[in-house]
Parts: sequence; structure tokens; C-alpha cells
Amino acid sequence: MSNMRQEGRGCMTWSFLKTVRARQEWWDYGDRLTHMGLFDFLVPDNTGRITGTIPAADLERVHRWPHITYLLTVRNDGILSRFKAIVDNTGGAQDLFISELHRILDMYPFAAGVDIDLEVGPNDNPDGVVALAKRIYESVKGRPAQRYVHWDLPPMTGDGIPWWERWCDYRRMEPYFDSCAIMSYAFSWAGSAPGPISPMWWMEYIYDYAVTRIPREKIFLGIPGFGFNWRIDRKPAPGSYRGSSGTFLGFLGWQQGEFTFHAEQARIPFAGCHDHGSMSPHLMLHIYDCLEGQDACDLHPPAQRVSGEVGYARRNYLVTYEKTPVYGFQSILADRDGLSFDTISGDMDAGVGWVSPSGTSGRALYRFEVQTAGEYVLAVRMNARWWSSQVLRFRLNGKVLQAGPFPDWYPLHRRVHWVSLGRHSLPAGLNSLEVRGDGSQFGTQFWGFRVCKSFSLKMDGGGGTYTLMPRKFKEIGGSWVLPADFILTPELLRHAPDHAWVWYDDFRDNTIAFYNLRGGVWSVDTTRWLLVQASQAGGDAQAHLSHYGFGDLNIRARMRMTAGSGTMGIVFKAQGVNDLYLFLLRLSTQTAELWRRSGGTWFKAAADVHKGVSLNTWYSLRVRSRGSELNCWVDEGRLFNLTVNLPAEGGFGIRTSGAAIECSLLDAGSPYTYVPQEAVEVSVKLDQYNTGVSYNSGARANVLPATFGRIQRSGVTWLEPWGYFEYLGTGEEADTRTEEIPLDFDFVHTAMFPAFEGDRPVRINLSDRGVWVTNLYLGDARGFSLAHYSDAEHFDMLANLAKHRWGLNGVAWWALGLQDPLIFKYREGAG
Repeated sequence: MSNMRQEGRGCMTWSFLKTVRARQEWWDYGDRLTHMGLFDFLVPDNTGRITGTIPAADLERVHRWPHITYLLTVRNDGILSRFKAIVDNTGGAQDLFISELHRILDMYPFAAGVDIDLEVGPNDNPDGVVALAKRIYESVKGRPAQRYVHWDLPPMTGDGIPWWERWCDYRRMEPYFDSCAIMSYAFSWAGSAPGPISPMWWMEYIYDYAVTRIPREKIFLGIPGFGFNWRIDRKPAPGSYRGSSGTFLGFLGWQQGEFTFHAEQARIPFAGCHDHGSMSPHLMLHIYDCLEGQDACDLHPPAQRVSGEVGYARRNYLVTYEKTPVYGFQSILADRDGLSFDTISGDMDAGVGWVSPSGTSGRALYRFEVQTAGEYVLAVRMNARWWSSQVLRFRLNGKVLQAGPFPDWYPLHRRVHWVSLGRHSLPAGLNSLEVRGDGSQFGTQFWGFRVCKSFSLKMDGGGGTYTLMPRKFKEIGGSWVLPADFILTPELLRHAPDHAWVWYDDFRDNTIAFYNLRGGVWSVDTTRWLLVQASQAGGDAQAHLSHYGFGDLNIRARMRMTAGSGTMGIVFKAQGVNDLYLFLLRLSTQTAELWRRSGGTWFKAAADVHKGVSLNTWYSLRVRSRGSELNCWVDEGRLFNLTVNLPAEGGFGIRTSGAAIECSLLDAGSPYTYVPQEAVEVSVKLDQYNTGVSYNSGARANVLPATFGRIQRSGVTWLEPWGYFEYLGTGEEADTRTEEIPLDFDFVHTAMFPAFEGDRPVRINLSDRGVWVTNLYLGDARGFSLAHYSDAEHFDMLANLAKHRWGLNGVAWWALGLQDPLIFKYREGAG
């Protein structure tokens, strides 16, 4: 017992479970505990009253181990309205709450004090929370005894971070408690993607920050005694989660073959695995094969293998960033490149493989033979090099045809590609195609043409082929078993649709030549991939993309001020540097502002809005115009929403005045046209002949290949072959769907198909760009899962970090009776 009182070896837990096991461990190992929260008191409503008593069986254990610092835990079960009523003293709720604390302390004179477990606080009133903490502390300290105040606090990694726990201010609250337990567990929880309960990177962020705000000797490091088991064989029922919590002994039972998901499932002992990143164990239950996204044995471009992170969860995944065109030509009759003209005259430039009109007199004539009269498709190969160079005028046997113009968001701008000019009746014998300067936009390149029976275009995201290699497992009776059916579950990271790009620039290609620059000192930092305006003295530094004919746009810029106290912002609907609209942030006045410039004179377009601005802090600015509707955002906050008489067309860019800035991203997209980032196609080769076999065997009937992840939408028009959709409504894209797109990793599930032993290929096609294929799990159709939990080694590692790295009071684990029983062995003689 004495060694548990050594510095940094405090050990706290809670009497949450009232099980035989929990009470027996308390009885047997109470000498290894220094603090305990008696988890018996509840704030049941908004009045501030407290209910609950301590069971007699728990009181026996209290009397057996009187050395423990016992605290009366008062909880609100995470219900905001109860916490808020106490903070606001609604109807005297705070007054009653304080009185109730004294009442329960008087009931149990052995208690050292109170443990305040009020969770999910009012983020709009952190001052009120601090005032409540102060009142509790001063009131309890006014007692002659039982004067200990402890708080259970959410895990924070910075001031106000995470945002949903802004009510909790470590620095301002710490004067008003003797100790606190930071509840650094359930980073992954029942409703999240599977993962470590207390990942090591997260713990480091929490406690590296916490010790700068709270004296180290006041802090107990929170450790999970529990885990979660996530079913990944099927979609959870509405309103429920994939995950369910469990005890260490429960997960040990899975490893010993004691549990199954279905009565007919084989009882198989599954070995535990060690997660090196979190130093904790995990399980793959009834999973017969697992592949990472990078494990594709055959890669199909434009898909790429990538290793990256979402937050701090690393995945090796398969993704495509932009789909590429795939063309089909049937029965080609004529195939000519741009330089294989019969005659050329006038203002017509020629390059390597192409010709391009440079004036109205330009002509290039091509003659070709057709053996049999009939209807044929004319496809031309061209390059729309810029938005002002995207139209070619033709004459086919004297008939006027035209390629372009294309929408601002056209995904094949600035690349050589094929365009169909339709089906035409051609006579047998000699025919002619003429490229003409009159009617063309100068600078548009013509690379050739084909005449054929049919032409097709599709946009392909590529994908990967994987090899599934399931083998039989040995069940506890010694037999080798295989389930009747499998389900394949790909793990995906999907994203909300993006605006179809008009321009995307992260400055990795040193694109400064594409901008019209005025004022300032502009450059591209090719070591950090930033557009830099280095002068804080200039009054009007502008960088516009060199085209002023764009329609409505959604424009985004990621920027920060590095010196000065002036402004930075997005230019939009610009007719030039003296006629434009400007959305800006101003450091000196801490405001967001909206301006119109006409003939060089500035006019305020709306009243300023307060917005905190700091040097060397990145901000994401966004402007969206849709007709006369104008919206402006900074990060996720919309600051302007108004109706303005805007020009139909204009240019865009960035501007700074009185400040040096850096810009890491400037992009613009269509405010009406969206690119989904949600769907994949899965095809499993079920026998040696077919990749899409239909089985008709009752519940096992399925057809592969199939598309997964596609969201049903209303009020949209799909635009093929691009796979985009158009939404012309007045709301947001999210209004077109009822399904939310998770920010976390998610799972899709094939129908069940007959199980097999051996090697079979599976093909994943990326139907959309921006979808990460992170893992593939092949499991028993009756149920399979991923589990993460904590064991004694994990506990001991964190306890040693608490003592030796952060110098804390000790550890607090949730909760007695959930944990690995061996932790008591680790605590024996600890010091």
C-alpha cells in the first residue's frame, strides 16, 4: 500500500460496475488504489437536485480500505440541458446543486470530497462554467472536513480544441480543483470507425498541452479499461452503431473461441494483434483475409497507390485524383493527324502534330476517301488551351460544324482530347474537312480527325486488382472449417461532392505565368509550394488569373498574413484591376469586409463583420456567386449572405494591401456542377470463367460486379459521360440527399457469395475521384468484426509515461471490473 503513495503512482478508478467481479477486485486489491469515485449520484433533470445512495456492498469495501481517498461522483450522464441549467442557475438549479453536494457529503462522512463528472457543457458560456467551478470549490472548502474537489475533464489538445468542448478551459478551471482526471479514452468509440481507444499520438497531444495549463501534480491520466468491437459485415440498423463496448475478459473470450456472432458459426480462437502506433491490442474476428489499399497486385491507371493520413490515422490506400477519358472507335475509315493536311493557307500556325488558326484567313484542308456511302461519325482531336482558345470552326463537304465552346468546368480543358461532331451522311468517294480561322477562337489547336462507324467516350477512374487468399481455420474442437458464405467489405474514406473545378492551383507547377500581376512583389516559393506576396508596404497588390470571361464561380483561397497589419482577400467578378469585387480580412480592425471597385473608386458593398485575424495563421476564404446571390465564408463560418447585382462574367484572383501574404491554394469551381466522391465498383471472380456470376440460391443470391457507395439524390441532373451532377436549387448540395457522408472511414458491403478456399481475384474500380480504398476485409457472412481494447501492458506503458514523461499524479482508469485483471499485478510493488 505504501508504495502506491509514492509520487506519480496515484491510481484512481470508479465504482461504476456493480458486478461480482468488480466488487471482488475491490475487496482483493483495494491496497493498490489511492482514489476512487463512488459512481452513485445522478443529476436526473434540470432542477439541480441529486439522487442516489451508495449500496451496502460498496460500503463494506469502503470500510475495508479506509486509506483510499473516496469521492462522491456526481454525474449528468452527458445531458447538456442539465449541465446548462446548473451553470445558468435556471430556476435556482445551481443553488440547489450546491446544497445537494453538502447533503450527500453529510450523508457519507468518510468521503473526502466530491468528484464532479458534468459532461457536454454549454460551449456558449465558458465563463459560467468557470464561475460554477469557483462556487463549488469555495463552498466545499468552507466545510470543516470533506473539502476535496475533483473534476473529470474532457481531453483537450489546445485552447478551445476540440471545438465541441469549448466550455472547458483547463487554465481557468484549475484553481478550483484539487485534482482532475482527463478522460483520454474513447477516441475511437461505438459510432466511429474502428481504431485504438487511446492512440498514442492523441495521448501525447493531450498531456503535452495539459501540463502547460494545469499543475502536473493535479492530473490523473485517463486510461481505458474497456474496448469496442465493430461489426463490419453489414450496415448498422438506423439509429444504432457498428460498435459495442466490452470488457478485457470479453475480448479474451473471443481469443479462446468462447463467443460467436451466430449460433451456427464455428467457435474459433482468434489470436490478438499488437497495434504498434497505439501500443495496444486488437482483434480481427471471423475475418479470412485482409488487404490494404496498396496491396493491389495489378494497378489500373489513373489510380495510384498512396500512403497518407487522415488526422493521425495512417492508411496505405488506392485513389484516383482525376478521371481520364477512354475512347472507343468502331470501323475507322479515315484517320489523319493535324499536320497531314492537303493544303494550308492564311493565318494558320503549325506545331508538332497540330495546326491552329491565328487569324480569320486561316485554312487547312483535308481530303479523305469513303468506300461506301452512309452515315458516319466525325470525331476531331483538339486542345482547348485556354478559355479564350476553345472553339474550332469546320466545314465538312461545305457543311458548317463547330467544336466548342465548352463549360467553364469542362474537365478536358488544356489537354489534347477527342470530341464528336456528330453523325453525318457522307457520299462514296472523295470528301473534305476544312479547318477555318473565321469562327474559330485563335490559338485553339487541331490535332486531327477520324471518320468511323461509331464513337464512344467514358471517364475512367482506374482501380486495382487484388488477390483474396482465404484459408480454413481450426475451431476449438480441432476441425478445419470454412463458412458457407463470405461477404467482402471494403473500407473507404468518402468525401462530400466538390465543385467541378474550373481552376485548381496548389502552386506545385510554378504557374505564376498564368496570372496578371500588379503591385507587390510576387513569386512562387518552389520549396514550400506557396504563392508569395512579400511586400507589406504596397497598397494594391493583385494577382488575377489571366481570363475575365468566367461565369458564376465558387472560389477558394487558403492564405495567411506574414507581416503588416493590412488586408488579404479574394477578388471576384473582376473586369480588370480597377473594376472588381473584393472579399477581405483586415488585421488592424479584426474585420471581414466586402467591397466593390468601379473605375478605381472603392464602395462598401456590405457592413463589416467582426472576425478575429492573426499573423501567421492560415485562413480558408471562400466566395460563391450564383446569379445575384452572393455568399462569403471564412473557414466553416458564413459571414455574408446577400443579394447583389453582379456582372454576368468576370475574372478572379487574390489581393493584398499593407500586408505580406502567402497562399497555398487558389481554386475555382462551378457553383452549380458537382463532382461526387463516394462510389466504387467491386467485382469478385467467383469461378474461373466469370467475373460477374449470378447465384440463385435463396439468401445467397447476388450479382457482381456492383456499385457501392452511390448516394441517391433529388433535384439534380446527372451529366454524362463526366459522372457529374448539376444542382440549380437555391440551397446547398446537402439538401439534395438525406444520407450524410461521414468524415471518418466507412464500410460498404457486397452481397454474400459462396465461400471458397484458395486464391481469387477481386477488382475495385474507382467510379469517382477522391475515394480512398483503404482496406478490404473478407469475412464470414454470419458476422465478422474488428476490435480494439486495452490490456495490462498498455496500462503499464501509459502509467510509466504519466510518471516519467509528464510527471503526473498518477492514472485513472475507467472502470473497475472492465480492465485486464493483470493490472493489479503490475501495480504490486510499483514505484
